[in-house]
Amino acid sequence: MINFFRKKRKILADDNKALKYTRYAIGEIVLVVIGILIALSINNWNEQRKIKNEETVILQSLLKDLTIAKKQSEDAINKEEIAFTNLLAVLSPGYFEGFDSNTLKADSLFYNIIWNFDIAIPVINTYTDIKSAGKSGLITNNEIRNSFSSLEFSIYNLTDIINDRTKVHQFRIDAISVQEINFIRFLNTTIPNANLELGEDNDYKKVLENQYVRNLIGIKTQLTNNTLKNRKLLNDEIISLIHLIESELNTKKK
Repeated sequence: MINFFRKKRKILADDNKALKYTRYAIGEIVLVVIGILIALSINNWNEQRKIKNEETVILQSLLKDLTIAKKQSEDAINKEEIAFTNLLAVLSPGYFEGFDSNTLKADSLFYNIIWNFDIAIPVINTYTDIKSAGKSGLITNNEIRNSFSSLEFSIYNLTDIINDRTKVHQFRIDAISVQEINFIRFLNTTIPNANLELGEDNDYKKVLENQYVRNLIGIKTQLTNNTLKNRKLLNDEIISLIHLIESELNTKKK
């Protein structure tokens, strides 16, 4: 198209010999400027398209990670709820009434109460990677960016709570397994086919009459309750972010 205008301009310039070179020079400059502007416009459009495509890829990766994190979170919540229910039950009056506390069922119940606790924390690798690469700014939706900052804080807070519970468990709760009961009995529930000398039965009614034991179980109950609450808050944030990203991706398709 530029060549077409150049030919037309040259014909018009030839009609007036006195202004020929002036017209030609000015026209040449105008055509060069137009060409540069068109090239810049095309280049800018291509760059914007690349940035939008890269943002879409990032959002899709984040959505995939969040979906996995949601499953991890829900599994952990289910385990925490079972643990919390069992802990409350064992502290309730007459928990072991109605069946012999020196049975495999009692061993299994007490094993889960004393020994089990979940340390799993949802992982969102894509967000960590884009932050490390300095690409978090590619997410143009401010609500999504702010939600990820909030999610990052919630994960940090949950990690801190779980670490505290783990330390208390290692230095306090585990003492019950060593000092107050015959832990070998638990192996019959976790390794049922092993040929072991299990030793004395555990009288869990008597164990639970010990205020030291009850206090430690009470501490674990409180820590589990705190962990459960924070897991649920984190899960709500994950679900909210999933909806935000899905909505943003649907908008970009239009």
